[in-house]
Amino acid sequence: APMTPDALSSPAWDKLNKALETYSLGEFLPYVAYDEDSHVFYNRTGAGFVLETLPLAGAGEEMERQLRGLFQHTLPLGSNLQFLLIASHRVEDWLTPWEQARQTENEVLRLLSSRRAAYLRDLALASSRRAWSRVRTFRLLISYSQTTKPETPLEKIQLQEGRDQIRAIFEGLGLPVKLWDARDLLLRLDEILNVSDTLSDPLLRWQPLESLSAQVMSPSSHLRVTPEGLVMNGGESVLRTYGVRSWPPQWYLGGMDNFIGDLRDEFLRLPCDFMIHYGVHICDEKTLKSRLLAKCSQVERQAHS
Repeated sequence: APMTPDALSSPAWDKLNKALETYSLGEFLPYVAYDEDSHVFYNRTGAGFVLETLPLAGAGEEMERQLRGLFQHTLPLGSNLQFLLIASHRVEDWLTPWEQARQTENEVLRLLSSRRAAYLRDLALASSRRAWSRVRTFRLLISYSQTTKPETPLEKIQLQEGRDQIRAIFEGLGLPVKLWDARDLLLRLDEILNVSDTLSDPLLRWQPLESLSAQVMSPSSHLRVTPEGLVMNGGESVLRTYGVRSWPPQWYLGGMDNFIGDLRDEFLRLPCDFMIHYGVHICDEKTLKSRLLAKCSQVERQAHS
């Protein structure tokens, strides 16, 4: 027999939904400010920057060596590097320049480009019957964060030099790399949190005197936590998250393209917008060892007391 809503309810869900009814989701986000001169984002407890590039199609031993050096030598102790792949139906910013570039005196070329663009727009919002051939854009976001805020000129220079090194590594792989500003952050958060069927980004403008997190959520967005996932806008969309239970024994960079589906097998494709996220934390081994020894000493004292 199907479970009733009361049976599926829980105190945790009730508290979350009550909070979402009272507060905007933006009030729970950590983003505070953006420095235009240094291109650094400031959060409640730290700072960082964001780079945007494209997914790496194919990889060799040299690419693996360069990426290995990123984690072994470039990232400072205690820092975090997160990767977020976004597959989205917002294709208008790609299609419009492509179509406009072909609006020439050649009538046949104009007609073909207009029909091709209309066909791709239709596939971007494909129905469930044609969802396996859905057209999407792919963005790879690389965000660096640290738990300390750069206060002195030297600390700001060190953060910028680290950013330039990370950027150079991905540009050395032949990838285009874009350094984010405040508007880029607002647009991508809008894409993730304010779910809609629009194919283009909204006309958002960054307000420097207002907290970044307060500029994220749209007044028309409504969220609710249910057993089915995070329900948005009265059930029009559902966001579900999945975690990895068993990791492979070895990282295989050459097989990363399998994460976004199989072009030759429609049953192994993802028929909807999706995101893939993973993060790396560079442990400070000396600090970690000191904490563990202090904790062991405390446990021993409690055992003999």
